[in-house]
Amino acid sequence: MTKPESELTDVEQLILKAARSGEFLRFPLDSKPKVDADFLTRMIGGAYGALHPRGIHVEGILVDGALDLENRDVAIWLYFVNCDFPKGLLLRDARLAGLFMPGCKVEKGMRADRMKVSGAVLLTAGFSCRGGLVLSAAEIGGVLSCIGGQFESEKGPAIDGSGLKVRDSLYLRADFKAKGEVRLLDAEIGGILSCIGGHFLNAGGRAIYADGVKVAGGVFFKDGFQAEGDISLPSADLGKIFSMRDGGFSGKLDLRNSQVKVFDDSENSWPAPGKLLIDGFRYERFSANAPLGFALRKRWLERQDTDIFTPQPYEQLARVLKSLGQRRDSRLTLMEKEREFRRKGRLRTFRWLWNHVLEATIGFGYSPWRAAIWLSAFWLLGSLVFGLAQAVGAMADSGLALNGAQNFVPAIYSLDALLPLVDLKQEIYWLPQPAAPLGWLFLAYLWLHILTGWFLLAIGLFALSGVVKRDY
Repeated sequence: MTKPESELTDVEQLILKAARSGEFLRFPLDSKPKVDADFLTRMIGGAYGALHPRGIHVEGILVDGALDLENRDVAIWLYFVNCDFPKGLLLRDARLAGLFMPGCKVEKGMRADRMKVSGAVLLTAGFSCRGGLVLSAAEIGGVLSCIGGQFESEKGPAIDGSGLKVRDSLYLRADFKAKGEVRLLDAEIGGILSCIGGHFLNAGGRAIYADGVKVAGGVFFKDGFQAEGDISLPSADLGKIFSMRDGGFSGKLDLRNSQVKVFDDSENSWPAPGKLLIDGFRYERFSANAPLGFALRKRWLERQDTDIFTPQPYEQLARVLKSLGQRRDSRLTLMEKEREFRRKGRLRTFRWLWNHVLEATIGFGYSPWRAAIWLSAFWLLGSLVFGLAQAVGAMADSGLALNGAQNFVPAIYSLDALLPLVDLKQEIYWLPQPAAPLGWLFLAYLWLHILTGWFLLAIGLFALSGVVKRDY
């Protein structure tokens, strides 16, 4: 029941007068007079007549009872500065013009499920909320700023913004601190999500739980950002840039199946080994200051938390390095992918050996010139072996030459035997004789020499054609 205006306390009379005139009413912060929550609820609801369009501006009061604006239409701005709400706030399904609460102290939580605010919401400058801030499915037409805010909850998330929609930006930065999970499941943010310098404390659990979040502008976990607990961002659209430069991550960082245009990080911000999940993480390029090159990024990839072979992180890195003109590092990354396949692909003995052969001979198909090096090495080896065979009298005319064989030249003979489909008139006319000293060894080596030539030439051609390269 609405109290008659004549029965209002002196403080309530002052608040009503200021609300009608649009004045900013301040009380000394060391006294904080009590104001009945029911009076504020009814005044805001129009029980005492129209209020000034500028809204309610009051500083330094203690609200006795829970301020209950559930399912109410409030066409004016609400400014509460350095006020205490020991019984909390109830704003479920409320429709507000704007809500400013810098420096306010809220106990027993702030429930604002499905709240719709056409303007901004500022919970800043020492604002504190114990018992949790619930903004699930809320819609905010301006910014949601929690710069310098303190949030905690012993039961449930410190901030629950599941399904939250913010038309502008969400600021959880500067002296912001959350003790408990910050939940942004499937939230949509039209500007940026800035957590620069923010502290997110939930050791043993998730510090930030934002699966499926969509951020148009970008996400900033940098410059003093600290997270004690896991950061969960799978299947997220991180917008134009995801920056984690000089941030601190003590738990896992989960970016599986997320995407961003520019990835900005630094080596000192990488999670500890075993705490990085990036399978399916897609990015178009690195920032100008991010670590580049295979050697550095290999250390980044080695921090992944998986015992199962996951090729995508290597292929993604290789594509980006190639687009930046670092073709050699791109090839090295793809070769490291194959080594990872060997380490974690649970290969049987033959496939494990074959993987080693592919690496040694053609760099898994990414360095086909290695086959040419092996051919050159076997050519030189053959020249020495066949030269020794000539010296001990183990090389003899095969008898196939009509007018006698040409002079035996070990280097030409080695090349002729090594290269298939090449006839230099040496191999067919000269053969090691098994009956000669060590002749059977020289003959066995000739067979090996010929087979090696066929194998290296074939696998080199396969590598050049791309047949050997894998698609997982």
